Amino acid sequence: MIPITTQPLVAFLGEDQSKSSVLLPDLYSPGGSENLYIDKLGRIRTIAGFSKQTATALTTNGGANGAKVVAMFPYRGTSGGSFTRQIMAVIDDATDEWELWYSTDNGATFTFIADLGSSSVGRIPFFVQFGDELYIVNGVITARMWNGSALSVAGATVLAAPTLVVTTAGPLSGTFRWKVVPRKTDLTRKPASAASAVTQITDKQGDLTWVADADVDVAGYEVYRTSGSGAVYFFIDFVTGRTTVTYSDTLPDTELIGRRILIEHGDAPPTGAYVVTQHKGRVCYGRTDTYPRRVWLSDPGDADSVYVDENYIDCTEGEDMGDVLTGLRGDHEGMLVATLERSIFAISGTGELIGDRLDWRKGRTNARQGSVSGRALVKVPKGARYFDEKGSEHETAEETLAYFTPIGDIRLFSRNSDAIISQGIKDRISSFAYAQRSKVWALTDTVLNHIVWFFPASGETECTAAVAWNYQLGTWHYWSNQTFGHGVETETSTAAQLILMGDNRTGTGAFVYEYKDGTTFDTASYTSTLMTKPLWPKDRSGQPVFSRMVLERYLDLVFERDHSPDNVTVMWLPYDAADDDDPEGFVAVAGSSRVHAQIRDVHGQHFHSFAPRFRITATGGRGWILAAGERGYQVLKGQKRVA
Repeated sequence: MIPITTQPLVAFLGEDQSKSSVLLPDLYSPGGSENLYIDKLGRIRTIAGFSKQTATALTTNGGANGAKVVAMFPYRGTSGGSFTRQIMAVIDDATDEWELWYSTDNGATFTFIADLGSSSVGRIPFFVQFGDELYIVNGVITARMWNGSALSVAGATVLAAPTLVVTTAGPLSGTFRWKVVPRKTDLTRKPASAASAVTQITDKQGDLTWVADADVDVAGYEVYRTSGSGAVYFFIDFVTGRTTVTYSDTLPDTELIGRRILIEHGDAPPTGAYVVTQHKGRVCYGRTDTYPRRVWLSDPGDADSVYVDENYIDCTEGEDMGDVLTGLRGDHEGMLVATLERSIFAISGTGELIGDRLDWRKGRTNARQGSVSGRALVKVPKGARYFDEKGSEHETAEETLAYFTPIGDIRLFSRNSDAIISQGIKDRISSFAYAQRSKVWALTDTVLNHIVWFFPASGETECTAAVAWNYQLGTWHYWSNQTFGHGVETETSTAAQLILMGDNRTGTGAFVYEYKDGTTFDTASYTSTLMTKPLWPKDRSGQPVFSRMVLERYLDLVFERDHSPDNVTVMWLPYDAADDDDPEGFVAVAGSSRVHAQIRDVHGQHFHSFAPRFRITATGGRGWILAAGERGYQVLKGQKRVA
C-alpha cells in the first residue's frame, strides 16, 4: 500500500514572475491569477465589485453627448469652521467638449461648472488644492481656480505697467524695469502692477507715471526697481496717497541692493502649464509647450502671483534634451521632485534671495527612469515591504515615492536613486500601450494597504487593467476589466473611506461608481482565478523532488462559510502547462464552504503528474475567501522521469 502524502496549503500569496517555479513558495503564482488579493490574515479573497453612484451617465452640458471621465479630485474646503466636501470631475466627449463638473453628495449627482472647449479635448488635467482654492491646468488653458462656488481664471487683477520718461540727468546706468505695489490702509499689499518696459539708461533718472488704483482703501504705492544688471525687484520708496501717481527714481544701485525684495509680483501663472503641485507654501506650475522642462514657483502664500520671467527652474542637462516634464511632487524630504520621462530632478532651497539670485538648487538624480505621468507617481509610507530586482526583501526606512516608468515597470524613488519593485508582475505591465502612457494613474487604498496602478493593456486606448501592490505584505496582484479613467479616495461625514471611480468608455457613458461595493462589476458577474505554481513532491527535509512521478488523489479547499463561492471550478494541469491551457480534469462545486475534489483525468482515471498546477475559478455570486487547503498524493515507487 503506497501511503498518501498530504501537502497543506495554508498561506496564500500573490504573483511573482521574477522567480522560477522551483524557487517560488508553493502558493505563489508565476502568472494566471487575477481579481484576487491577500487580506490581513493571509487568506486569499476576491476583489470587491463596484456599483453606479450616479443613477445615469453624465452627458455634456453643451450637446448632451456621451463622454468619458478623465479626471477626478476630492475638494475639501475648511473656511468658516465647517467642511465643504465636493467631488470634482472632468468629462471629455472626445470631439469638442471638455467640461468641469462638481458633486456635493459624494458623486450621486453632479452640477455643471464650465466647458473649457475643443482645444482641451484629449488633455489630462492636474489639480492642486491650496488653502480653500483649487487650481486646475491641462497643458492648454490658462490655469483656472475653483473656490467651492465659482470658477475663475487664475491671476490677480493688477494695475497697468507704469510708463517711463528718461530725459533728466541722474545716477542710473544699466537695464531696468519698475513695478508699483498698491498698499492699503491696513498695511497689506495688493499684487504688483505689470512690469514697465525694459529700459536701457545711461546717467539718467527714471520719471514714472501710473494709473491710480480704484480701490478707495489704497493709502499709497510702493515703488520697486531691478538693479541695472539683475532681475530681482528691490524697494525704492513709498508714495503717499491713492491719487498720487508719479515718482522720480534717483536711487543708485549701490543703495538699492539689500533692501526689501518684491514678493507680490502679480504676474499670472504661465499659460498652458501641464502639471501643478504645491511646495513650501507655494504653488508650482510645470511644463509648457515652449518650455517643456521648466518649473515656475509662485510667490509665497499666493498661487495667483508668479514671477514668470525669473522665478523658475529649468530641469535640463545635456542628456535631457528632447525629454519632457511629466509630474511634480512637493515637500518630499524637503525637496520638490520633478519627474521627466527618462530622469528625475530634485529641487532644494528656500526661494530666499542670496545676493540678487533666488536660492533654488536643482540636481539630476541617479534615477535611471522617470515617470509616465505625475498621476502615476504616489507617496509610499515608511515601512513598506518590497522585493528588489535581485529578489531581496526590503522595507522602506523613510517615506518614498513609487511610480510607473515608460519602459513598463514600477520603481521606488528615495532621495537620489531608484529601485525596481515590480519584478513579480513584470509580464503583466511590460507590454502596456506605450502610446497611451499619459493615461496611467495610481490610487492609494489606505484601508487595504494597496497602491493600484491602472494602465492601458497592449493595443488599448484607455485603461483596462490594474496591478496592485500590497505594501504591507510586499505582494503583487493583477486585476482585469478595470475600465476607469480616474478615481479618488476620500471621506464622507459618516465614513472614513469612500473610493469613487469614473468610467473611461464613451460608449458606456460618464458614470461614477462606488468602488469596493458589492460582488459584481456594475451588476455584471466577473471571474476570479487562483493559479498555483507547479506543486512538486517533497522529500523528508521539505525539499522538492523532480524525478518522481506521483498519483494525484484529492484536493481539499476550505472557504470561509459566509464567503464561500456560489460557483467554483477546480481544475488541474501538468507542471509545464501555460496559464491558460485547457485542464486535464476539473470538478465544479456550488455553494459549499468545503470543496473535496477527486483529481482524475478526462477519462475518469487518477491523474499522474510530476507536479500539478491547480486553477481555481469562481464566477458570479458573492465574493469568496479561501482560508486553507490540502493536497493528497502518492509518490509512485520506481516511477521516475525519463528522457
